[in-house]
Parts: sequence; structure tokens; C-alpha cells
Amino acid sequence: MPFEKERDDRANEAPAEIVTLDERIGNMRRVSLSAVRLALVAVAFHIVAAVVAVVVNLPAQFTTGGPPKDDVGWDVITTGTALSAPLPPVLGLLMGAWLASRSGRTRVVGLVLLLLTCVVMTIGWVGEHASGIPFEGTRYAIFLVLSVVGILVTIALVVAVVRELVRSVRSSR
Repeated sequence: MPFEKERDDRANEAPAEIVTLDERIGNMRRVSLSAVRLALVAVAFHIVAAVVAVVVNLPAQFTTGGPPKDDVGWDVITTGTALSAPLPPVLGLLMGAWLASRSGRTRVVGLVLLLLTCVVMTIGWVGEHASGIPFEGTRYAIFLVLSVVGILVTIALVVAVVRELVRSVRSSR
């Protein structure tokens, strides 16, 4: 009888390999979701930054000849602002986040899209600062603070994506 009781106790336990594999998949999913969340934070940041840029008249600063006064919305969509990216990279973030929330190869494609979009956005942020800043005072302070926040969000997203891509490569071996 004692032998049967021990056998019943072991029957309820899951093998150690399966638990480890489940934990490993759970960790991979958690990291992927953090990259997705950061991508959504970046999208929200660009929307808020575009609104702030329009309010403090920063979109017209970086276009040749300035946009027509009645066409600021088109300028924000096509060329972005001093504080936010144009629409295509923001859509790249959204598409990358959606794909990265999936599983398998689709997730990897989404992560690569997020990484490429972040690299392009980082180059844009650096370019805004390197091209010279034609304003000062409060507008300069707004530009500086939001630029630093945008760069930090983008860098955090790059780190999360690279970490997830490394884990995907390691788990596929």
C-alpha cells in the first residue's frame, strides 16, 4: 500500500522538462509583449508630440519655405514635425507591434520591422539636433525635453527588440 501512495503522488506531478519549457515560452512571450507595449508607447508619444508641435508652431520650422497656413495637417503627415515622425514610420511601429504580438516567424518579422523603424527614427532625432535649432526660449525647451524623451523611448524599444530577437535565435537552436 505505501508503494501505491507514492506512485499516486508522482502521477500528479508534471515532468521537469515540460515545466521548464513552459517557463521558457512564458518568458519569451513576456519580453515580446514588453516590446509591443513600448512600441505602443512610442506611437502615443509621436501623436502627443505632433499635437504639441502644431500648438507651439514647430512643424513649419523644418520645411523649405514653410507650409501653407491652411495645410499644417498635411505637413505633419508627410514630413513630420520637429518633435514627431511623419506618418509612415509611425504606421511602421503600429504594424511591427501587431506582428510582434503574434507567434512564430510572424513575431520575428514584426520585431525586425520595429528595429528598422526605430533605427530610422533615431537617425531622424539626431538629424533634428545636428541641423541646428532655429528657435529659442520656451519653444527650444519644449523641443529639447520632448526630443530627449523621444530618443529615450526609441532606445528602450531598440533594447527590448534586440533582447527578444536574441532570445528567439537562442530558443531556435
